[in-house]
Amino acid sequence: MAMERIVIEVNTLAAKQWKVFSSEKKKAIEKSLEKYINTSFADEPDTFWQFVDRISKKANENGLTEEKLNELFNESGN
Repeated sequence: MAMERIVIEVNTLAAKQWKVFSSEKKKAIEKSLEKYINTSFADEPDTFWQFVDRISKKANENGLTEEKLNELFNESGN
């Protein structure tokens, strides 16, 4: 399947942490985001912000809180 580049804005901490992630960790995050995008838009057409809210809710339900994200980001710096 052909790939395309997209750009998303994140806070400064997330951007700094992304830069030091291993390529394996980046690929895992990219695949997770790709899966969420594909399944979310397949279910029903959303506005962008409805989509973001839904992904955030699903992530929280699966234990991916802001605190957990910060913890993951901090692990990459060690």
